Amino acid sequence: ASAGARRAAGLTADAALRAAAGHLNADVGATAARPALRPGETRLAAAGLATDATLREVYYRAPDGSLTRAWEVSLDAIGQPDWWLVTVSAATGAELARHSLTVHEEAVPASGAPLAVPTTRTAALPGVVSLTARPTAASYRVYPRPVENPTFSPTPPPGDGRAVVTGTESALASPFGWHDTNGADGPEFTTTQGNNVHAYTDTDANNAPDADSSPDGGAGLVFDFPVDFAQAPAAYRPAAVTNLFWWNNTIHDVLYEYGFTEAAGNFQVNTYGRGGTGNDDVRAESQDGSGTNNANFSTPADGQRPRMQMFVGTNHPVNVDGSFNNTTITHEYSHGISNRLTGGPSNASCLQNSEQMGEGWSDFFALMMTALPTDRPEQPRAYGAWYYNNPVGIRPSPYSTSFAVNSFTDQRTRTAVAPHGVGFIWATILWEATQDMIAAHGFSADIYNAGGMAGNQMMLRLVVEGLKLQPCGPGFIDGRDAILAADALLYPDAAAPGRGRHYTTLWTAFARRGLGASASQGSPSSNADNTEAFDFPMPPPTLGITATSVTGAARAGTST
Repeated sequence: ASAGARRAAGLTADAALRAAAGHLNADVGATAARPALRPGETRLAAAGLATDATLREVYYRAPDGSLTRAWEVSLDAIGQPDWWLVTVSAATGAELARHSLTVHEEAVPASGAPLAVPTTRTAALPGVVSLTARPTAASYRVYPRPVENPTFSPTPPPGDGRAVVTGTESALASPFGWHDTNGADGPEFTTTQGNNVHAYTDTDANNAPDADSSPDGGAGLVFDFPVDFAQAPAAYRPAAVTNLFWWNNTIHDVLYEYGFTEAAGNFQVNTYGRGGTGNDDVRAESQDGSGTNNANFSTPADGQRPRMQMFVGTNHPVNVDGSFNNTTITHEYSHGISNRLTGGPSNASCLQNSEQMGEGWSDFFALMMTALPTDRPEQPRAYGAWYYNNPVGIRPSPYSTSFAVNSFTDQRTRTAVAPHGVGFIWATILWEATQDMIAAHGFSADIYNAGGMAGNQMMLRLVVEGLKLQPCGPGFIDGRDAILAADALLYPDAAAPGRGRHYTTLWTAFARRGLGASASQGSPSSNADNTEAFDFPMPPPTLGITATSVTGAARAGTST
């Protein structure tokens, strides 16, 4: 029997679910018990839910410190734009707390005078040197990494700048390919469905696939469908869903190398016996009918399927499809990464405080997945420019190390709008540190090599490890210190025990943007009480980092 059924008094799990749904004006309908995902949890299926609800008996701590027996209910109701975590009294069903597990995109007005942002940033698919590709005949016509969006392809719209790519299925991260679920040779699906993601359209916004909306590549797994940007997005849905499928799988495979594995709570149907809880591939919904000019990602706890919703953009003379905006796909997927890694995969609600930096990590991963060897630190990177038809993007300013372009420092969070404005400042700080790491150690297009010695490779690894190390409900200082701790853990400096080899580089970058040694984040529950500082904690060590001291132990995770 469930924990609720064993109660001598108080609400059962079914009654708690109905109480929580009632607070959302949702009707769950008839319920049925399902096997629990983890000890102490109750799982209920219902006709009014897009996915099973999970419930836990908890103690809720009120603002005055008193404790109340409660049910914590995770429910994704059909017709609701958000997936909710609702806490209700176990005695009365009264609502005690509510948190959304869905993170929406949002356009933040740019500040200052208009800037000249490059309109061309053409990229070709680089060699993925360290990728051990799984032998496969599958091919996909897409805008491949690191192409940011159709504008920056070799043939921008109205032309078709996509390329047919093969051999990008990682033998490590996806050992049986992208169309597998049973862990045996041979695909279970010839459509855009597999172990890591199921991509389709949801034009009627019922949180379920439209009929036959996952394009079929046939026995040869050939996903090659036409696109014509002179037409409305409805005319090229198979092409859009294919791009969405390829990018979700690619992000999965790349970030697997950096530590977002099964045991860390990644998104897979089959975990292949490598830890974690399965049956939680991403539901990637293209041309979702619940909105426009937006995108979102819902992240439940490990073992429940997350949902990505990509919308049509209406800011162009002819509407465009967000499923071709690769930075937005990466941004949304990365909300799943930061939510699963912060506080552990069974706790997906650690990024609810005002100073949390979820939007910043998502922008960071989007920038990194589309970075080019020809990029320069001061070069403006405008997030969301193509999709929103805004040359400077949808952040307060483009990302750049030039203070003439982006002058934001830590204390600007006091007037920033949470979460997007706050996240933008965190991403600005991460971008500063990234560019200093690249200046010191170079750039590698081989993004699959998490043990590589290039600055971008090491920074990606530090950020992922930092997400695992930081506390639940982090602020900027917590995030900074977690990255410094990750450096000491992954790249220990034998000459200075307790420090990482990139201590000076990282501290210098953090201090430049206001996260110096004497900076204070105040309460992480507020983004208006921090105090910035630009001081370095101590004189740089006499043993510096030089170009000739970088070792060739690419997979050893060491640098000098």
